[in-house]
Amino acid sequence: MLAKKQLLFGLSIALLSLPASAVKLQTQSQTKTVQGLTYKLTMPKPLKTGEQKLSLKITRGSFTVRNARISAEALMDDGMKSAVKITLKPTGEYELKTLLDMGGEWQLKIQQTAPNKSNLLFLLDVTGSSQHHH
Repeated sequence: MLAKKQLLFGLSIALLSLPASAVKLQTQSQTKTVQGLTYKLTMPKPLKTGEQKLSLKITRGSFTVRNARISAEALMDDGMKSAVKITLKPTGEYELKTLLDMGGEWQLKIQQTAPNKSNLLFLLDVTGSSQHHH
């Protein structure tokens, strides 16, 4: 039992001593304000090719907006598109799932119809292979 505790302690210390860059949960965010609402998009850093889960938090002042009606689409300049599935999480944040299947600059277009009507554009710089272009 003592050996197990010592092992766990050793692993904990080893994890704590890793540089911040080695920790997988690094994120980056972009914030935009439109018509009194603030939109904060949080994503992994670096953003890589493959299925991604992004998080969008919409606030008015210090209040989280949970009743927003939003739709989204990920696009590239060459016309490539990827659907975005949006789920409202219990925290009030919206989870945006999409497949970014090649590296390069993507645009995340968000359309909101309630409580305000607005269109937002976030630029996503995706790292990864751009060899398998359609």
